[in-house]
Amino acid sequence: MSTEKHPNELNYLKAIRQACPLETWQEIMTKTVEQAKTGDADARLFLAFFLVGRPTRPATPLSGIAGAEESIKLNEMLFGQS
Repeated sequence: MSTEKHPNELNYLKAIRQACPLETWQEIMTKTVEQAKTGDADARLFLAFFLVGRPTRPATPLSGIAGAEESIKLNEMLFGQS
């Protein structure tokens, strides 16, 4: 498996960096965190995927009362609701 980038890919990455410098990205992330904290589910999902990554396998079903409680806590944490 090669990690070598295609020449055009490097050009696109350079263009993205020029269009969205680090300061702009910081502003975007600050706003996204603010939105996530006020209950924006899309912002929370974006941050979760960005920070932790997308799940690589289906979630294991939770069972019993303890599992249900954990599920409620997870929903509240991610989406601000149970």
